[in-house]
Formats: sequence, C-alpha cells, structure tokens
Amino acid sequence: MIISVDGADGVGKTSLAKKLSQALGFEFVGHPLWAMLKIKSKDSKKYKFAHRVQRAIFRFKESSKLVSEVFCNLLLRFKNKNRNRNIVLDRGFLSTLIYNLSPKTINIFDRYVRRGADFDVNILLTCSKEERIERIEKRDKHDLDLKFKKVYNLDADQTAEYAKSRNLNCIVIDTTKKTEQQVFEEALLKIKQLTTAKPMRPEAQQTF
Repeated sequence: MIISVDGADGVGKTSLAKKLSQALGFEFVGHPLWAMLKIKSKDSKKYKFAHRVQRAIFRFKESSKLVSEVFCNLLLRFKNKNRNRNIVLDRGFLSTLIYNLSPKTINIFDRYVRRGADFDVNILLTCSKEERIERIEKRDKHDLDLKFKKVYNLDADQTAEYAKSRNLNCIVIDTTKKTEQQVFEEALLKIKQLTTAKPMRPEAQQTF
C-alpha cells in the first residue's frame, strides 16, 4: 500500500508522513523524484542534474502543463515500480494538483487518473493561509516561495473537490490550530475508516 500525504507548503506534510510511516511500519519516501533517481544527498551529481532540469521546466512558457505532465508521469512510474511495498510518500498526485490544476491542465490530470497515478490513500492537508505563511517563515524566513508569493493563494478546496468528483480515495484534514499529534491521530483514524469502508486493490490491502 502507498499512502500519499499532500497539500500546500506549510500544512505539515512531512511531519505527518514521518509519524505515519513510523506508526504503521511503512517506509518513508520524502521525494519521489529522489527515490526514482536514487538520489541520496543534495551534494550528489544526480541531485544537481535533477535540480537543473526542474528549474528549466519551471521556466518554460507553459510550465504548468509541462510540470503536470512530467510529475504525473513520474508518480505513475513510482507507483508501478513500488506497488508491492508499504510506503508513506511525502508529496504525491494531489500536491501536483494543488499547484497546477487549471482549465489548461485538467485534461492532463484526468488522463493520469484514468491511468491510476493517484495512490491507495491520498491525504490532503489544508490550513489557513495566515498559519501556513507563519509556519513557513518560522521554518525558513528566506524561503523562495515566500519571496515570489507562490504559496499565498493556493486553493486546497479546488483540489478536494477534484478528488471527490473523480472518486479518489482522499482524506481531507484541516491542520489549522492543531498540534502534530492531533493531526496524526485524526489521520490514523481516518485511514482505518477508509480502508475498512472501501476495499483496496489486492496489492494495496493492509491490516492496521
């Protein structure tokens, strides 16, 4: 089973993903691109190459379409390669959606939904804009996303609506004014409820 933890910057994705992986005995994967390229360090040649490629993609005129295509394809390949492993993934299909969903890209996402690019359980974390910005500033006041205002107006509601309309196995949790432990306990309970209520594909079945 692969559980993906998604959302905008500052919602608490990494903290929750690590707690879930430890509690469930699943492997934690912090970046699917790193995993696919077997990157172990930011000092490696592979990381520097991947970073240059990523920066080039984001500079492209139709970047949202190219980013959607590249990252959805990457996530589908990651899922197919690891379908028999138990993984908690930090940033997956819904994270790509929240940054890139628009009338120009919706057909790309629909195509990858049909191909199965989403995961067995998709956890979408939301948080008030004010608290997200405060968390990011506390983590790194020089964060480039803050400088370019990229994180200010991301629409988690639109992503949640998309997931619901496409019948994805999606859990939505608002982390505003909640501790990491409260979010973890809520997520664990909802995972159990979801996997009990909706039969998983055979390779995704897991007893909690």
